[in-house]
Amino acid sequence: MKARAYAADQLFATLDTTTRHLYLGDARRKVSISDTVGFIRELPHGLIDAFKATLQEAVDADLLLHVVDASNPHHPEQMAEVQSVLREIGADTVPQLLVFNKLDALDDTQRPLSLADEIEVDGVQVPRIFLSAHTGEGVAALRAELGRRLPSVSEAMTPEPDAELHGPAGGLAQSPH
Repeated sequence: MKARAYAADQLFATLDTTTRHLYLGDARRKVSISDTVGFIRELPHGLIDAFKATLQEAVDADLLLHVVDASNPHHPEQMAEVQSVLREIGADTVPQLLVFNKLDALDDTQRPLSLADEIEVDGVQVPRIFLSAHTGEGVAALRAELGRRLPSVSEAMTPEPDAELHGPAGGLAQSPH
């Protein structure tokens, strides 16, 4: 998906939710993916409501893609913060898929043995996919998992030429936490 949305590794680059369509070739269906703002600890009170309003889309989602910066040593704390906000807005029961991005930024000793596995989050086994939005490694595994997990009622269609999940304009742009 070649989203033409602004992406930057800086705080408050945008509070807007960007929604794009993604064609899952093997599953022969099109899905909509909404990229919401990243989660930030100790957010100034004036911005809390703006972030929560943006995240309300999560409550109505069929599946949440929780994108984690795998290269950040504090990612477990950031994941816990995300879970806390999801509970707060009533989205904690929406199925999740963890997407550990920035696989390319990990050294060889940190790389996973498999690009797909499961981990426990709040007492629930959650599927996890490792990928690099930068290099494209693992994107096929993400597409396959999305095809398996999304509702079966979908629209069969032909692929769109720019329905890529990664690329210069980003599809899985990593928001700073």
